[in-house]
Amino acid sequence: MQSLGFQLAEDGTRLREYFAKWCEESLPAKLPWGAGEFDLFLAVGHQLARAQCESFASQVVSYNVDWVQIAGCDSQLVHDLVDQAAVASGRQAQVGEGSPMTSWHDDALDPEAMAETAYNCLGSTSRVLCLFIGDLPDASKFVDRLKQLIRQTGPQVLPNTSLERTHER
Repeated sequence: MQSLGFQLAEDGTRLREYFAKWCEESLPAKLPWGAGEFDLFLAVGHQLARAQCESFASQVVSYNVDWVQIAGCDSQLVHDLVDQAAVASGRQAQVGEGSPMTSWHDDALDPEAMAETAYNCLGSTSRVLCLFIGDLPDASKFVDRLKQLIRQTGPQVLPNTSLERTHER
């Protein structure tokens, strides 16, 4: 997992820090901030089997996540499955209670559009974890565009590091 840098307010204060990880089979089991609250942006770069979508949704609701945004392929399906998993796990009594808050963005289909949606994250925590599910070249395009957007807000961008593959169970 890599830190991409900080989004800054006009007065230079830090609004949030962005992190990115490329995922193929599962979401990261451990996060650098431990059990602290964060917002999640899930970028789905290619079609997923329904069982894989259900697995990702169950993993998402196990996190201490405040807001989940899903963009890309099958974003509405993944969104609906996150809501259903939140009910099944007891996080909320019924779909729509907002724990976690969720949204889908089926208009953001390419890596650059997904990055722009991630940059304009709807959440309000100080950390945004951006997970890209798909091919490494597309994940790299996503991260490069997101870094470019963050750089536009100030000099706080951290040095480039490579994306790591996630195979954690």
